[in-house]
Amino acid sequence: MNIYQFDRSRTNFKVEELAAVLGSRQQNYQVLLDEGKCDCGYFQALHIPCLHVLAACSHARLDWKRFVHPMYRMESVFNVYRLEFQPIGHVDDWPSYDDPQIRPNPRMMRAKRGWPVSSMIRNNMDDVEHNGEKQCGLCRQIGHTRRTCTSLGDGGASSSRR
Repeated sequence: MNIYQFDRSRTNFKVEELAAVLGSRQQNYQVLLDEGKCDCGYFQALHIPCLHVLAACSHARLDWKRFVHPMYRMESVFNVYRLEFQPIGHVDDWPSYDDPQIRPNPRMMRAKRGWPVSSMIRNNMDDVEHNGEKQCGLCRQIGHTRRTCTSLGDGGASSSRR
């Protein structure tokens, strides 16, 4: 990236990408460090320095860490755990709740184990059975399945798992 400094007192920079970054086309971006703005929008949205801000900081020999929002600093993470957590009491000690109870519909819940339930509506075109007998998926003969197929010589087990 090429960096052009316009105003050192306001830390106003123009950052020119030499090659496309992250699949985007080559562009020029204005970076205003004191205002916390970059034309790419990531600096304002994420509150952490984007590539253009890092390049401007490197050019001006500024510490990029001062442009990281305080909520992302380690001190604020540690402050969360400074206070003690109060344990949740026994359910009998909870205040009564007289409002309606919201419960999930058990018929709408997915099965947790096994094969997924098919929602396909079968008709005579999808019928794979012939007079109650199954048809082999490999040799198309009636009376056995591809797992027990003997027409390939090795029982069909190795050829069916490709």
